Amino acid sequence: MRKSITGNSFTHWLPLYFGEKKIYETKKQFYNDAKGKYEYEVKKVDPRERMIVLLKKSLVFLTKGSTKREYTSSMVLEVMPKLIITHLVSMVDG
Repeated sequence: MRKSITGNSFTHWLPLYFGEKKIYETKKQFYNDAKGKYEYEVKKVDPRERMIVLLKKSLVFLTKGSTKREYTSSMVLEVMPKLIITHLVSMVDG
């Protein structure tokens, strides 16, 4: 388990985007009571857009402790400098 500069264990993550551009489909199976049978719901997923949504949720959770709060761009300024400093210190130490 990795630790921060202050010795705290990491308990959260930030999603990364590696440039995937291909939109893919997912299928979710559900039971339709009205029709009395199983059906599929097909959803198209854009990897870049999905990463942005997950990144915003992660930043909200890291700064506010809940994903139910609203994302603001100032959250980036709260998290990213700490992330960068931690990375730089780990490069120098190790």
